[in-house]
Amino acid sequence: MFQHLNMQSERKKMPTYTIKDNDKDEYFDTICTWGELQLFLDENPQCQKIITAPNIVRGGGPKSDGGFNETMAKIADSHPNSPLAERYGNKGTHKNIKVKNVAKKHKLVDVAGQNVTKHYEKNKTTGLY
Repeated sequence: MFQHLNMQSERKKMPTYTIKDNDKDEYFDTICTWGELQLFLDENPQCQKIITAPNIVRGGGPKSDGGFNETMAKIADSHPNSPLAERYGNKGTHKNIKVKNVAKKHKLVDVAGQNVTKHYEKNKTTGLY
C-alpha cells in the first residue's frame, strides 16, 4: 500500500511525510509531493498525516573547490591592496602584515584598494610628499 506512493516519487527530491495507519497503529515515512499525499490520504481514510518538526538544513552554501581558491589567490596577488587579497591572498610574513595594518590605520591605502602613495613621491631632503 505504501510502496506505491514511494515508488512514484523517489525519482525527484520530495519532502518526507510521516503517516499513521490508525487500524494497525503503525507509523510510516513516505516521500512524495503534497498532491500525491492528499490523493493517498483520500484513498486511505484510515491513515492520517502526522505533524512533525521540520527538517532544517543549515550551511554556508556551496563550498568552493581548490581550483577556484587558487584562481582567486592569483587575482589577489595581482591586487595586493584589495579586499579580495585580504580573503584569498598570500598573507605574507609577520612584518608585511604589520606594515599593511599600519598603512590602513594611517589611510595610506584607501578602501578601494589603490595605493595612494603611488601618486606622490617622497622628497628625500625634506621627508615630505
